[in-house]
Amino acid sequence: MVRSTLLRITVTFLLALFSITSQANLITNGSFEDIDVPNNSWRFYSQGTPNLAWQGSNVEIWDSLFGFEASEGEQYAELNAHPNQGIFSINQTFNTITGGIYNLSFDYSARRNNRNEQFEVSAGDFTQILSSNVRFNWNDFATEFTALNNSTTLTFTSLNRGTLGNLLDNVVVTTSRLPIPEPDLIFPLILLIAFALFRYQYHRARKSHRFNR
Repeated sequence: MVRSTLLRITVTFLLALFSITSQANLITNGSFEDIDVPNNSWRFYSQGTPNLAWQGSNVEIWDSLFGFEASEGEQYAELNAHPNQGIFSINQTFNTITGGIYNLSFDYSARRNNRNEQFEVSAGDFTQILSSNVRFNWNDFATEFTALNNSTTLTFTSLNRGTLGNLLDNVVVTTSRLPIPEPDLIFPLILLIAFALFRYQYHRARKSHRFNR
């Protein structure tokens, strides 16, 4: 009885924990909203700017510029930022579990028509080149990748020179499936839950005894 109860509580706890973590976006400022840009304008920021979170080249953030609205929130980024530094690349590193499977999604658009604006996206074991030829038209992209280390770097790299092209928004990374923990990690967790359960039952029994005296 006790063993089955412990097992049921352990499974419930693990499922609840996984459900919470799987819904959390591991990317900070994925929709480029954490720095406020005036409406119908743009600003560019270098790495290290408070609340920017992204590293690498400058990040140019738009707010409804030219009447083009964000796919999520009010702001989005242009990967090919001001000023011209050749090939632009931005990245963000976040904690992962080696061997874990993660969901990656984002929206992207070309800034100009018929210019084959291309960029490369990579994370863990995943790398792909994407392109867009339609101006101000959001495309949604989603895939999975496997984490190769306990931290993973998501990188967007423009493959077009110049400062025009490659708009990004709504960058999200969430946990999909985690590797099964090693037995030596599961056992301490079961002991901890068992201790909490027995302590709860002990105090519950004492409280019931006081009321029944």
